[in-house]
Amino acid sequence: MAQLQLEGEYLQDDGDLEELKEKISDLQDELRRVRAELQQERLKSQSALAAMANLRSMLSPFHRLLRGVFGEIEVVLGEETDAGQAPSRTNAAPSAKSEVWESWIRKLGGKQAEFIRALAEHGEMTAIQLKIATHSGTSTVSDTCRKLLTLGLLQKNGAKYSLKDI
Repeated sequence: MAQLQLEGEYLQDDGDLEELKEKISDLQDELRRVRAELQQERLKSQSALAAMANLRSMLSPFHRLLRGVFGEIEVVLGEETDAGQAPSRTNAAPSAKSEVWESWIRKLGGKQAEFIRALAEHGEMTAIQLKIATHSGTSTVSDTCRKLLTLGLLQKNGAKYSLKDI
């Protein structure tokens, strides 16, 4: 049976050992430097995230306001008649109906209440208009409309939703 021989470099003397120790020391210094840089970058990142969160909270009211404005524009554009004129909406609903809807709003709360308010204010609305007016996601619109339809509070007229006459 033949003896196995090791391949590769091996230490010749103590000078090689000292050279390796020096390389290890240099690598450890480099590792400490890189870790320090990483920590600085983490602090910068956390600072940037905090600044963005602060900016978001400051701008949030303006964002909601603009979404409301564009929601109103969509409602008007979506309700234009063939003559190009938006139909007039009556803002004053009979008080008995208003009280009934307010009662439902108090009972249901959340998105369902928002949808009732939007439909009471605007009359008929498409799913996209509801999405914009209530600042909701697409799935929230379909889920909420389905719940209101199940409760018998909503009716669907083609692609538009409206509150049922009570």
